[in-house]
Amino acid sequence: MNFWYRSLSWKDALLIVLLAPLTAIFALLSGIRRAQYRLGQRPACQSEAPVVVVGNLTVGGTGKTPVTLALVKALASQGISVAIVSRGYGAQCTDFPRRVNPSDKASEVGDEPLLLARRVSCPVVIDPDRCRGVQFINQQYSPALIISDDGLQHYAMGRAFEIVVSDALRGFGNGFLLPLGPLREPLSRLKDVDAHFVNGDAVKGFILEWTSVVNVATGHRVGIAEFDFENADYAVAGIGHPQRFFAQLCEHGFSGETLDFPDHHQFMPADLPSDGVIVMTEKDAVKCADLAAADRCWYVEVAAVWHNKIFTEAIQSLVALTGANAK
Repeated sequence: MNFWYRSLSWKDALLIVLLAPLTAIFALLSGIRRAQYRLGQRPACQSEAPVVVVGNLTVGGTGKTPVTLALVKALASQGISVAIVSRGYGAQCTDFPRRVNPSDKASEVGDEPLLLARRVSCPVVIDPDRCRGVQFINQQYSPALIISDDGLQHYAMGRAFEIVVSDALRGFGNGFLLPLGPLREPLSRLKDVDAHFVNGDAVKGFILEWTSVVNVATGHRVGIAEFDFENADYAVAGIGHPQRFFAQLCEHGFSGETLDFPDHHQFMPADLPSDGVIVMTEKDAVKCADLAAADRCWYVEVAAVWHNKIFTEAIQSLVALTGANAK
């Protein structure tokens, strides 16, 4: 929705007239629902292990997955056992809850859960009913903390700590709730969360640093400086904000053709060019490993890099939730 990320003017009068009533209804219903949980009229399921939600206020990707990976790594360094619960968006399997294995197919378990399972050693469990998934994790793995990948608005799931991730480039769009704007909740919701990380802002959050380029078929890894971006023919992205990825590629010398697909797109052989070198995101790579073009595909591996105390303070708070002392 292009109009979500620009200021609305009188030229958008028809759009506003059509969508403003729907936005008002959405605001009313979502506000009532949240109030019911806050007042205890609708009970939230509780967890033996504290639940940490990593979510966002807007529709679309903001960088939650790199944040989740960074949290797991940092907590592990503190000796804190962690498990991840996810809705498993796009998963075609029907047997829930389900632990995701690195050998699973993205079509079965979802692209983001599979990416997480391949990057961490802790349990990653998917279940459209997150409460059931949380209960399963407590029973089967007894972690000290459970991280929910997304689910900020899933108030049926109790939580002890909330982290909002936003995008420095797109911000919160025009500031309106759905469908007139990209917001799932009003901006006032930020006052209630425990931490707010801004993707692309070294002062208020983190920078996504490209660490290496990996061949999708073989797993061969090369450094960013070693990879010849100038001779890559295509860039493919099926993520929430593909323009950021394409812009960063251009900064590294890429000048080929860009192909963008909807977020969570399930790639088919016809989606990829029949020849030439293809560069993609890691989230897309987990869905392309079985395609014939995989040997010509390379994905960029990224990591969240923090230049401030925001992340350290959040980790200290999370460790405190477990009753342990930060190292």
